[in-house]
Amino acid sequence: MNVQKKTLLILVTTLGVGFLAGATVAGFLFRQRIEYIQSFGSPSGFVAGYKNFLGPLSDEQDDVITPLLEQKGQDFDTLLADTSQDFVAMINDLDKQLALHLTEEQYAAFYGRRAQAKKRYAERYSLAGSPKARDKE
Repeated sequence: MNVQKKTLLILVTTLGVGFLAGATVAGFLFRQRIEYIQSFGSPSGFVAGYKNFLGPLSDEQDDVITPLLEQKGQDFDTLLADTSQDFVAMINDLDKQLALHLTEEQYAAFYGRRAQAKKRYAERYSLAGSPKARDKE
């Protein structure tokens, strides 16, 4: 084998290994994200996800907020088959209850994280490429 063929073989091998490693990592991250989203559909996943959005809580706050989240998680489980309007009303009610038990700083941080999540959701599921949007043009 001459030098050019060896160099090309090394380059192609490196590219192949890099592609496989990247695909493996991307698949792992994608699978993790799907599992996280699916976990929100269970009451315990709802509680864990909401606590993640809330951020650090004091022990007293946790004692009050956890039962609220568990109840709403059960309600969420039954609402999955219902309309999104019911879900929005439930979340608004939960926000009012949380505001009573969080400091202003905690609520502002929580509200900011939730607003970012709403924005990502809207960007991800916008009507930009849908047939409905094309019909309006």
